[in-house]
Amino acid sequence: MLRNAGISMAKGQYIAFMDSDDISVPERLEWECDFLDHHDDYGLVGGFNHTFGQADSIVEFPVTNEDISGGMAVRCVMSNGNMLFRKSLIDQGFHIKPEYFVCEDYDFFCQMIGHTKMANLPQVVLNVRYHTRQTTSNSWKIPYQLRLRAAILHEIHRMALTNLRLTFTEEELTLYSDWMGDTARLYTASLEKIQKLEKLLDKFEDQLAAENPSYLNGFRQQADRKLKKLYKKVNES
Repeated sequence: MLRNAGISMAKGQYIAFMDSDDISVPERLEWECDFLDHHDDYGLVGGFNHTFGQADSIVEFPVTNEDISGGMAVRCVMSNGNMLFRKSLIDQGFHIKPEYFVCEDYDFFCQMIGHTKMANLPQVVLNVRYHTRQTTSNSWKIPYQLRLRAAILHEIHRMALTNLRLTFTEEELTLYSDWMGDTARLYTASLEKIQKLEKLLDKFEDQLAAENPSYLNGFRQQADRKLKKLYKKVNES
């Protein structure tokens, strides 16, 4: 993978990513470097995106480490294309897995949960070109790739929940990953299944409240958002 080859040759203190057809805000690296320079306990920082092209919108993300770490167990709440991270994270053994088809960024962020702090600057740092030929978008249209993505997300969710110090059975992990991931379209939603998922989310929230309360709000916000979408899907079917 070219990205890992580039990382292995990097000599600087920080590493930044960006897709070739996106456009950084001119001050992006200045802002992000300044943040990491003044926050030694943070391993990476990102910000908001502005999409342009076939869609025009501001994409906001949670900004605090607690809300990012809690929410990351549900969905990716940072942008791979606008982050800056410390090279020392790679030296410590954290790594980007090229075999994790279009999920390597999400996996990398989930590795960070509980190991270093993450932040998003509350401002646009990257202009992201949106088009229908993007790799992630197209992976949702090809059944084989969608099933592969689902299997990878299963393992990423295992790591994320474990890093939040949540306990679960294999059956619970399957239920969670099948429905909380963006591959839920593979499955037929029913009221019974979504109610069972809601009970599992309540269990996880109780565990967080008792063992890791700082992450509860971030987890709950993203889980409730997903749950509302699933109930809407059931009601419309």
